[in-house]
Amino acid sequence: MWIAFLQKDTNPAESQRMLNKALSEMVNFVFPYRRETIPVLEWATQQSNSWKLTYYLAQNYLVVGKMKEAEQLLKTCANEPDSDIFYRFRAKIYKDKHLEQELADYQKAYDLNSSDWKVNEEFIQFYLANNMFQEAVELSSKAYKKFPKNYNIGLAHAKALLNTGKFKKVIDVLQKIQVLPFEHASESREIYERAHVAVALSHLKKNRNEKAVEILKLSKQWPENIGVGKPYDPDERLQDYLIALAMEKMEKTEDSKTLFKKIVDKTENTLKTNNLNHLYGLLAAKRLDNGSLEKLITSLKATKNVKSKTAFAIFNKDVQVLNDLKVEIQLPHDVWEITHWATQN
Repeated sequence: MWIAFLQKDTNPAESQRMLNKALSEMVNFVFPYRRETIPVLEWATQQSNSWKLTYYLAQNYLVVGKMKEAEQLLKTCANEPDSDIFYRFRAKIYKDKHLEQELADYQKAYDLNSSDWKVNEEFIQFYLANNMFQEAVELSSKAYKKFPKNYNIGLAHAKALLNTGKFKKVIDVLQKIQVLPFEHASESREIYERAHVAVALSHLKKNRNEKAVEILKLSKQWPENIGVGKPYDPDERLQDYLIALAMEKMEKTEDSKTLFKKIVDKTENTLKTNNLNHLYGLLAAKRLDNGSLEKLITSLKATKNVKSKTAFAIFNKDVQVLNDLKVEIQLPHDVWEITHWATQN
């Protein structure tokens, strides 16, 4: 492109030949970013109406902060481009601004290159991010069959299943995939725990307490294949509280009291953290009835942390505060169901 620009006055024929050569190349891994390239691309767009030039110029405009100009250029390309990369790029630029256009772009990218695992994964993640969970399951089911050894697809499929209440299937998927560990990896562990706790809850509701305890203990494990190492002091108050309730029903009173005490101690030591699991500290303290509840209430009543405030509102059954917090905190349905069941039992 630069060679074409530099020869535009001295050798127009060669300039056109080099421009045509540039346009014959794929757009993969082309990322114009230097300010000096903008005049080159602006000149090129006057020589040809190729969508590639418009796309390159839009990228360069984005780099220098000309967002509106870039978006307008991308819009003018309409559905002319024949590369999935263009539509995926435009979808990311339109993110949270033009949902219908974003959806259309991901669909177009998928239609152009459904054999690419990354195209599938990005489309699934779009559905998940916009709470279109049934669509996510339908697409991820196809992708998981197509790419059974790809852990990114496996995790996306597990997350879609989780958000549609198919908890046993989530566990089955997680047992088969091998997630590569990386810094800050946590989602696979969260999916693993939520799925196991949800299955355990279904057993608790049917008074199958021994089976529930078995699954809750599994939820505390950190399998190597999910790619997340066990921290020094994991927060297991949710599982411990549910296990303690099951122990009570199985008339293992001392075991349940030991767990309740452990939960209260953990809560007292972490009161300054922003954590929904403080709820189980409150519930455990109430069950022990040993004076520890008043201290926890005094501390949590004054908290400004959103999750901690939510924990206190659930415990206190403060519907008005809780409704306001639900909008702010946006917890998944299965998490709300567990907290509701725990406060009722």
